[in-house]
Amino acid sequence: MKTLYKFIAELNGKTGIGNTDGNKGQCVGLVMVWIDNLGLSHFYGHARDLFANAPVKQWKKIKNTPTGYPISGDIIVFDKTMGGGFGHTGVVIESDEKSDSVTIFEQNNPANVPGVACEVTTYRGAYWKAVVGWLRPLK
Repeated sequence: MKTLYKFIAELNGKTGIGNTDGNKGQCVGLVMVWIDNLGLSHFYGHARDLFANAPVKQWKKIKNTPTGYPISGDIIVFDKTMGGGFGHTGVVIESDEKSDSVTIFEQNNPANVPGVACEVTTYRGAYWKAVVGWLRPLK
């Protein structure tokens, strides 16, 4: 298993990351490759569906609250207000309560423009309204 930082170093700036023909180049594709790296089972759906579809035997589902912040390695899930209705997702690098921000490793941002490379992005303030929650591996 690669550490998150090695994973980012290998894929940052690359395009077309994914593990199925349907998710290559999509935000879900990058997240599924992270899940492969963790040795966990795949689950499917648009980005907005990942929170609901994650198997509870492998993932702790943490709903977004005004005082909650994800940790490194969590999978953040944004609702349908992002990604042209499909939602958005990425792997959390860090979150910071002081600046009310979360920094994630993501692909296909802006949404619906396949070919946008994997990159590190920080979301602040108003973006929290679109966060459904995050998934933390139980393993």
